[in-house]
Amino acid sequence: MIDQPDRKLYVVATSHLDTQWRWTFRDTIQRYLPETLRANFDLFRRHPHYNFNFEGAYRYMLAKEYHPELYAELKGWIATGRWHVCGASIDAGDVNTVSPESLVRQALYGNGFFRREFGKVSRDVFLPDCFGFGWALPSIAAHCGLKSFSTSKLEWGSSEGIPFGVGFWEGVNGEGVVACIDPGQYSLGLKDDWLNQEGWLARIDKTGERCGAYADLKYFGLGDTGGAPDEQSVIRLGWAIEGDTPIEVVSAAADELALSMTDEQIAGLPRHATEFLLIEHGTGTYTAHGEMKRWNRMNECLADAAEKASVAAEWLGAIRYPRAKLTDAWVRVLANQMHDILPGTSVPEACRLSWNDEVLSLNQFAAALKDAVCGVAKMLDTRGDGTPVVVFNPTSVERVESIAVPTPDGGERTFVARVPPLGFAVHHLAEVQAEDDEPDRYAVSTDADGNVASIVDRTTGRELLAAPIRLQMLDHAPKEWPAWTIVYDDVTRPPRSVVGGRAGEDGSVLHEGSRFRTSVRSVRTAWGGAVEIEWDIEWQTPGTILKAAFPLAASNPRAVYDLGLGTIERSNNHEKLHEVPAQQWAHLTDASGMFGVSIMTEGKYGWDKPEDGTLRLTLLHSPRMTGFKCHLGGANFTDHFLEQEQLDFGPHRVRVRIMATPGDWRAGRTVWQAGAFNQPLLAFFAGKHAGPLGRSFSLAHVDSDAVAVKALKKAEDSGEYVLRLQEIDGRPQRNVRVAMGDGIASARELNGMEEHLGAVDVADDGALALDFRPFGMRTIAVRLKSVAHSSSTPVCEHVALPFDCRAISTNDNRQDGNIDGEGNSIPSEQLPGIVESEGIPFRTGPRRARQNNAVVCRGQTVELPDGDWTRVYALAASLSGGSDSTIRIGDRVERFRVPAYTGFVGQWHDRLVNGVCEADPSKYEPAFVRYADVAWCCSHRHNGSSNADEAYRYTYLFKIGWDLRGERTVTLPDDTRIRVFGLTVARNANEGAQPVAPLYD
Repeated sequence: MIDQPDRKLYVVATSHLDTQWRWTFRDTIQRYLPETLRANFDLFRRHPHYNFNFEGAYRYMLAKEYHPELYAELKGWIATGRWHVCGASIDAGDVNTVSPESLVRQALYGNGFFRREFGKVSRDVFLPDCFGFGWALPSIAAHCGLKSFSTSKLEWGSSEGIPFGVGFWEGVNGEGVVACIDPGQYSLGLKDDWLNQEGWLARIDKTGERCGAYADLKYFGLGDTGGAPDEQSVIRLGWAIEGDTPIEVVSAAADELALSMTDEQIAGLPRHATEFLLIEHGTGTYTAHGEMKRWNRMNECLADAAEKASVAAEWLGAIRYPRAKLTDAWVRVLANQMHDILPGTSVPEACRLSWNDEVLSLNQFAAALKDAVCGVAKMLDTRGDGTPVVVFNPTSVERVESIAVPTPDGGERTFVARVPPLGFAVHHLAEVQAEDDEPDRYAVSTDADGNVASIVDRTTGRELLAAPIRLQMLDHAPKEWPAWTIVYDDVTRPPRSVVGGRAGEDGSVLHEGSRFRTSVRSVRTAWGGAVEIEWDIEWQTPGTILKAAFPLAASNPRAVYDLGLGTIERSNNHEKLHEVPAQQWAHLTDASGMFGVSIMTEGKYGWDKPEDGTLRLTLLHSPRMTGFKCHLGGANFTDHFLEQEQLDFGPHRVRVRIMATPGDWRAGRTVWQAGAFNQPLLAFFAGKHAGPLGRSFSLAHVDSDAVAVKALKKAEDSGEYVLRLQEIDGRPQRNVRVAMGDGIASARELNGMEEHLGAVDVADDGALALDFRPFGMRTIAVRLKSVAHSSSTPVCEHVALPFDCRAISTNDNRQDGNIDGEGNSIPSEQLPGIVESEGIPFRTGPRRARQNNAVVCRGQTVELPDGDWTRVYALAASLSGGSDSTIRIGDRVERFRVPAYTGFVGQWHDRLVNGVCEADPSKYEPAFVRYADVAWCCSHRHNGSSNADEAYRYTYLFKIGWDLRGERTVTLPDDTRIRVFGLTVARNANEGAQPVAPLYD
């Protein structure tokens, strides 16, 4: 008798919860999340065979913050193995418009939380619901130590079909994961006789005969508001587990199938080695809500700069690395990359909360960056004629670029700065070479409509354009899923119109209800320069896709698109692939191979290619809802989608750069050019002083421009620094030398989740020699040799305050606090005893019942401790939207402004007016950003009147500082709108540099 193979079906029960979509974070916190916990706990008690999977560490973080009793019970179910953490991420985020580093941080911080809280990690990229999957994803997942990927979304129309049920998805660099891509819909239950009716035996045998692993994976459950699978399905699952069937049914964790497979079995799986994009559903999400995508990209770049500068400053001894602040800001950004937030499909109420999250993270990253640059700048020699400007280069290649600096008379001075890799350089405005001392590489001319009509490369005499660059308006009326969809027929029809006409006095053109202003300039870079086009657009045109069309002199049926990690070639538009994503650039090499053109973007991701010589970038889209049909059922959803007719209505600034290449994208160093465009040099005014570092300092150097440092941060669980390096040319590299500081003392290899892989040899001169596969990633932890010239961190002392207000309350006694006379208070459980902001600690007040813990400012005089203090800092907030006031330092009066303790720190142009989604853009609430330093924040406040947590009603405390010139008293404002929570004096030299322009907007 022939032995029958052991066949297994891993059944993954889940309840998908969109953290925001047609609802907000508040609804998730107050309703959907606790319902999910309670409903599954009840099923556990009644059905011992039932196990459950729940994705997204952010949801667990919210449960911990808002539902501590349920969270305590959850920890027990996780410990027994009944509740499985899954997804290996902060949230089920978009994977097409976020950077590779964001995908790494999803796993690092998501699984990091799971490990700290539960002693568990997930090894599965669990994305049941997402809008297509780029080719970099499996490579990044493998680099992070993840083993599998699962989704049911390809049933919605995969550009590559569904080549297998279980296979191996090979990424752009050859690494990959086990892929389960046909598990059935996550939102469906189990029917009678489901095991036989759905053909699982045949599927399992097909896989087993191929690789020896007789196994498959199936989803069942509920979506998209969480909850629990229906009980009858759970009962049917039990029958299958206990029944006499040829298949062993396992109520499984999402990663269990992949972890059960041997290396030999995985090697025998069918393989897929390209992307899995969706044909239409999701194509619009590369573009929708451009303001969110711009802020997300700005956060990714500012985070990178802040981390690199902080490593430099800490190694030099100037600061303590602000790990908690950087992690907090990163987690907030990653949570808002969720696949219905960043892709732009959520309701306007949700956008308000996400905008604030994005600006709050920008605030935190900017504060950390400024503090770190100040710490390095004080060690540079800034003496010389003219105003000193310290320029920071966050990239790992030398940069030579133009920088504009405001002058005291309100004008602007532009100069060319040369800055070493991952380094700092001092320039003086009296010494620098003016930008116009050297001719531009490109000759640019425009037509009568202001369009760029010609770009000639003066070094070769070659014309880059075959026709003028134009903004095209295309009809846009999808029949379903409006924000999600760009239809093939719409992008293949000729444009309805092309933007043009007579410019007004302000230089703008009014066209079909929207206003456009175009500006063009040549920019100088280390790689030969580029032409930059900026479009300022006031968008008010419904039923329209706005595309920038680039008719190029280069012609080729295939173009190359940037994946962030690696590249991909795609053909001209066809029915299965007509709107595609790219990270920072697209490139067309002429069929001759002799020349090409690169187009670089800044926070724009959707492209199409209508013909051999034309690339088009999608700038905005606002769908016409006429004839729209909704598959969700119910008038509620249909009515709510109507707000998407005004999708992206409002102001937008779009910048692109265009450059010639002497061959393909490698020859023009397009990766570096686009990286520099997105990550500009950062300039700071500084004081004049001597410094042991001289006029320039470089923290790290890589001797090959085919390898880039994509991240440099402090390790999560050690004192080491973590380098993430990436091969960017798609070619193997050997013996790439990496040097840091005064030498590397020791090194070891990690994966993206910072799990140890092995030792790395360090050469006698303190450098590393590393090999890379094409588009390979390596993460290396290093300990640096002691610095030759060290600095010092701030020295501080707390100042006693006459607390006279109960502004903080505990969960057990929310009525004990009343910060504003309306019964609201700051949650004690979230506010630490010591709040530290850029090296300045504040001791916050007592928390016991009926104890005061804040000062209502009434002109009280506070004695300062003896010492040679140079600064005094307050931890404060106001009750109104922003209070202008004065404080007296000794006999000196200083003016200052402190924002409100609650509300928003930033918003885009808001179409929710008095709770109604306003169609008329002239009535939108204007955008704003508050730039004060947020020292501490929390996502909720206590309301004593209702004895409740007010979910996603942010509370803030701000750091405000003033110079001391020997004074020994501070007289607080005579302004009862202001609350002070802490006061600290310091000797702090890390205040000597200020950015020449806002670090974000």
